[in-house]
Amino acid sequence: FRTQTLDSPAAKAAYGLEKEENGVLIIKVFEDSPADGILQENDVILKIDEFDIADDGTIQLTEDLLTDYKHAIDMHHIGESIDITYSRGGVEKTVDMKAKIPMANHSLVRGEQFDKAPEYYIYGGVLFVPLNMNLIKRWGNDWGRSAPVSLLQARNEWASPDRRELVVALQVLAADVNLGYHDWRNWVVEFVNDEPIRDFAHFADMLQSNAEENIVFENSNGYQMVINHQEALDSEQAVLSQYRIPSAYSTGLINRAD
Repeated sequence: FRTQTLDSPAAKAAYGLEKEENGVLIIKVFEDSPADGILQENDVILKIDEFDIADDGTIQLTEDLLTDYKHAIDMHHIGESIDITYSRGGVEKTVDMKAKIPMANHSLVRGEQFDKAPEYYIYGGVLFVPLNMNLIKRWGNDWGRSAPVSLLQARNEWASPDRRELVVALQVLAADVNLGYHDWRNWVVEFVNDEPIRDFAHFADMLQSNAEENIVFENSNGYQMVINHQEALDSEQAVLSQYRIPSAYSTGLINRAD
C-alpha cells in the first residue's frame, strides 16, 4: 500500500481521527498485496506493532532515533506476523498480516536498469520502447523540468495486473509507410486496435499476431496513428537497411511475449 502524511487538522477530522490521534492515510492498496482485502483506501494507519506513527510518517525506533514507519515492517522476516492498528471511519481496529517478499515496482514507469540491453520494437518505421527512468533521464540532469510532461506524469500513476507498464512511440524513422507522422515523438500509446496494452511484451505480441488490415495506435486522449499492416511488413527490411538497424525488435522480446 501507499500512504500520505496527515499534517492537516481538517484532513484528520475528515477521516474520523481525534485531534490527539496521529497516523498516515492509505491512498492506494495494490492488488495481490498482503493488504489487499484487509486494508482499504482512506483507512488511517495508527500503529505498526508497538510503534505509534506520527503525522509525518515517522516512528520512535529508539529514544534517540526517528525513522520512517515502513522500517517497522522491514524489520520482520518473510512469514512473520505484523500487527497493524488502523482507523476506518473513526473506528479503531487491529489486524494481523504476514510479511511477504516485496512486490515489483508499483509505478507505471520502470526504474533504471543497467544490467540489460534496452528493449525496442520497430513497426512501420516507428520506434516503440517501454517507458522507464533510463528514457526519462535522457533529458539530462534537469530531467524533472525538461522531459515531456506526459512521461513525467506517468511516474505518479500506479501499475495494476492489467496495466503494468507504458509504451512510448519514441520517434518515427521517416518512410512512406508512416507518411503524415514524421514529426511524432515521445508519444504514449495506450491502445492497439482498441485493446488496452498490458505491458511491452503484450504490445509486441499484438503486433506479431495482428490479422487486421490496419493497426491503430491510440493514446488516452483519443489521438490515433494508423499504419497499414501489410505495408509495414513489406517495408520492414528497407527501413531497417536505410537506418542501419540489425533487427526490428530487441533480442528476447518475442520469446518473452510468447
